[in-house]
Amino acid sequence: MLSSYQYQGKDTCAADGLCALACPVKIDTGKFIKELRFVDISEKDNKIASWIANHMGFVTATMRVMLTIVGFFHDILGDKLMHKIAIGLRWISGNRIPLWNKYMPRGAKRLKIIPISEANPKKVVYFPSWINRSMGVSKKDKEKQQLTQVMQNLLKKAGYEIVYPEGLNSLCCGMPF
Repeated sequence: MLSSYQYQGKDTCAADGLCALACPVKIDTGKFIKELRFVDISEKDNKIASWIANHMGFVTATMRVMLTIVGFFHDILGDKLMHKIAIGLRWISGNRIPLWNKYMPRGAKRLKIIPISEANPKKVVYFPSWINRSMGVSKKDKEKQQLTQVMQNLLKKAGYEIVYPEGLNSLCCGMPF
């Protein structure tokens, strides 16, 4: 039961606290999972996290490319063969790479920064998370636009101009850490 919980509970929890919104007694399981994860952090883990945080532009671009490559092979090989290959690669890696599934997202398209007009007083700062800047839509997803594009369209339709944080592609929202 403990080994099952490691993956199903600790490893796959987004730890964003959104579950507390749906919980009738407002239990924030994400906060609990963060505490459990904190206990397991080693010095090596801290060094890796620091490197990632200091190289977010590279990490984000690499994630987009890798997911695009995986999506390409998914298109060619199909669900069943891709799944078998993914199981083998995970086993070879000693379970260090995540197990692919048919809902794995493709790489996100690079965010298009739209120049802002000083004439429009309606402005909003949009800081899409690293996940949304890295991961696009899944082959199996009915929605074919990635979330960042949907958000841009929604804000534009509402008459807002989007202001992005300077150096957005090198920034981290903090969620992975």
